[in-house]
Amino acid sequence: MNAKQPGRVSPAQGMRDASRSGIVWDRDSPIAVVAAERSFRSALRRMREAQADWVVVVRTLARSAEVYYYAYRSSELEQLAKQFPERAQWPVEHALDLHEWKSSDTARHGRPTKAGTGQDGVAAGRVVDFDATGRILGVGERRQMAAAAPRGVDETADAPFDLGPMRGGGGGGSRGDELPVSGGIGAAPPDEAPVSPPGAVDVTLSAETRTEINVGANEAVDFRIELSSEAVPLAVSQKASARKDVRIVVSLSAENDAIELVRYQEQTVDPPGPRQPRTGFFLVKGAHAGVSRLAITFRQGGTELGVIGLAVEVVAAAASSERAQGTATAAPRESADDDKLALIVEQRIEGGEVFYQYILHSEGLGLPYRKLRSKPLLDRGGGPAATAIAFVERIYERVTRELKSLADLKQLQREARALGAALCQELFDPVVARELWPLRNRIKLIQIVSWEPYIPWELVRLRDPDSGDIDDRFLAEYGLVRTLSDEMPPRELPMTRWGYLGAKFPMGTFPPIGAELEYFTGTAAHSLHGRGIKPVPIEPTQDAFYDALAACDFDVLHISCHAESPHESIERASLIIGDETSPGASKARLVEVDTITVEAEARLRQRRPLVFLNACETGRVGAVLTAWGGWPNVFLRAGASAFVGSAWAVRDKPAAAFSTAFYNALLDDKTLAEAANIARASARKLGDASWLAFKVFGHPRARRAHA
Repeated sequence: MNAKQPGRVSPAQGMRDASRSGIVWDRDSPIAVVAAERSFRSALRRMREAQADWVVVVRTLARSAEVYYYAYRSSELEQLAKQFPERAQWPVEHALDLHEWKSSDTARHGRPTKAGTGQDGVAAGRVVDFDATGRILGVGERRQMAAAAPRGVDETADAPFDLGPMRGGGGGGSRGDELPVSGGIGAAPPDEAPVSPPGAVDVTLSAETRTEINVGANEAVDFRIELSSEAVPLAVSQKASARKDVRIVVSLSAENDAIELVRYQEQTVDPPGPRQPRTGFFLVKGAHAGVSRLAITFRQGGTELGVIGLAVEVVAAAASSERAQGTATAAPRESADDDKLALIVEQRIEGGEVFYQYILHSEGLGLPYRKLRSKPLLDRGGGPAATAIAFVERIYERVTRELKSLADLKQLQREARALGAALCQELFDPVVARELWPLRNRIKLIQIVSWEPYIPWELVRLRDPDSGDIDDRFLAEYGLVRTLSDEMPPRELPMTRWGYLGAKFPMGTFPPIGAELEYFTGTAAHSLHGRGIKPVPIEPTQDAFYDALAACDFDVLHISCHAESPHESIERASLIIGDETSPGASKARLVEVDTITVEAEARLRQRRPLVFLNACETGRVGAVLTAWGGWPNVFLRAGASAFVGSAWAVRDKPAAAFSTAFYNALLDDKTLAEAANIARASARKLGDASWLAFKVFGHPRARRAHA
C-alpha cells in the first residue's frame, strides 16, 4: 500500500530493544487495509474478500497531520461481529472503540519509527511494519501475544473480545461530529513486456541499491541493460523494447535533499548486444535522516524506455544491507516522442540555498539534455527558502493574492498576462527563458517531469529577459502534461468501463454541483450513452467510495464534489462528497474522505484507470489556490494511468465544459495532450480563468485503447 509514512515520533530505547528480541514478525500472511471511517460491516466484507489474516485500520484525526494504525487478526474481528451484531453499521472507529492510546507501534523494515501512545487493547501490543515507500510489509506481535495466539488457531472460541468501555451513546462521527449513518489485497500484476517492432530488440532494464544508507555515507546505485534472452537482472527489473541503433541515456534523480547525488547524473551507453550487457552506477550520499525516492530513467531519443523507482531511507543507526524494493515500468521507443519538449525539474541544495535544476530535452528542438538552473528560491518573507515547500508556499501566496484582489474571476483573463510573466521570473533564471523564447513557435507539446505536483506551471507565460516581450500563450496552451519523476504512465488508456460519483447535499450544507453529470446520466444531448457507454454511479458515502477504490471495476473514474486543503499542510486534503444527519443530531455532518484513507484503500493497478477529480468551489475560502497537491500523488501511485485535477477550486459550468470536451476528445482518438488543449479551449469560451486551473498528469501521447 502507499500509506503515509509513520515516523514523526522518536521511539524509546525500550521499544528498540523489544523490536530486536521481543517481536515475532508475520510478513507472509495477507493483510487488508481499511479506513476507520468505513462501516464495520463493509470492513468485514473487504477482509473476507481479500481472505486476509490481518486487518490494519488507518485512522486520521480531523484537521491534524497525525495518523494512527491498529492491527487486528481477522478472527478477532469475526469474534467481535458475533458478540456485537448491532455494531455492523457503526464506523470501524466506534465499533472497535479506537483511541490514540490503543494504537499499534510502527516500524520501517523492522526498525521502530513510532511508539504507540498506550498499552490498552490487543492492537497496542502489535507493530505495523512499513517499507520506505509506506507499503505495509507485515505485522509483528510481542512474543507473549504470539505464543498465546499462534497462527492457524481460531481465537473466537476463547473469552469474549475486550474492547474496553464505549464512548458515550454509540459514538459520534469519525471526525468528531454527529454519528454518521452506514452506507483481496494482492500484488499488482506485472506489466507485460512490449512486443519489439522491426529494428528493435527485447531488453531488460534493472537497478538496485540498499534500502538504507547511513548519514554521511556513500552508496552506489547500480543499473544494468541487457538482452532479455540472457538477462541476469538486478533487484528491480522490467522488460522493454529498444532500438538497436540509438544510444540510451540513463539518468538518476532524487525526490528530496535527504539524498545527495555525488557522481554522475546521467550516463550514455550503447544498446546491449549478445553477451554484452551495459552496466554502470551512480554514487549517492546520505545527506540527512529521512526517506527519499530515487528514479532511474532509461531514455532513447525522446522516449522514456523505462523508469525504475526505488525508495531509500537515510539513517543514523547501522544501515540494513537489504536491497531496496521498488517499481518498474517500460515502453518501446517511439520516434514521435522526439517532437515533445521535456522540462525535467529537480531540486538541488548548495551552500544552504535551494534551487531548481532544469534539464531541457527535445530531439526535434535540438536540446539534448541542456542543463540550466533557477535562481535561489525565496520564501514568503523574500529571504532564501530553506525548503522547496517554502518556495511553493510563496508562489501560492503570490497567485492567491492576485485572485483575491479581483472582484470577478473574469477579470483574471485580463490580468493573467502580467501574472504569468511574474511566475516566469519566479521560476526561471533569465538564461532558461532566453533558451526557450526563440523556440516557442516550434514547441508542439510540453511534458513537465518532476517530483512535485504543486507549482502552477500552466499559468506561466514565457518572457524574453532581453526585450521584455511576453508570450501570447500560457504554457497550458502548449498541450502541457505532467509526469511524476518515478512513474512512467502507459500510452494506452482503456475506456470501456466508467464509474462516476456525484456529491449530494440533501441537508443543504452546500449548493448542488456537478453540471457535467448530465454527460454521465444520459440526459445531455451529447452524452456517453450516445456512444454506447453506460457509466455506473457510485453512491456518495464513505463505504461505497472506498469499496469502489478497492474493487477498481472501472477504466475511468470521475469524481464531482467539493474539496478543501489547508494551506499550512498542502500535502493534506479532503474531498467533501455529501452531508447527512442521524437521529437526535443538531446539525448536518459532512461526509469527507482524505488523502491518507484513500491512499490506504485504493487498489488501481489492476485496471490502471484514468481518474478525473472535478472539485468545485466550496464558497468557504473564496477563489484561492487550494494546493490539492496530495491527490495526484495518491491516485497515480495507487495505479492510475492518468489524473486530472485543478490548481484551485473551479466553477461548475467551466468544469463541466472542460470535462465533457476532454472525454469526447479522448473518445475521438486524440492524445492526452491534444485532449487537454481542446478541453482548455472549450472552458475558456465561458470567460473566466477556470480553464487555466486544470492539471493533467499522464503520458502526453497516451490514447484510447482499442480492443
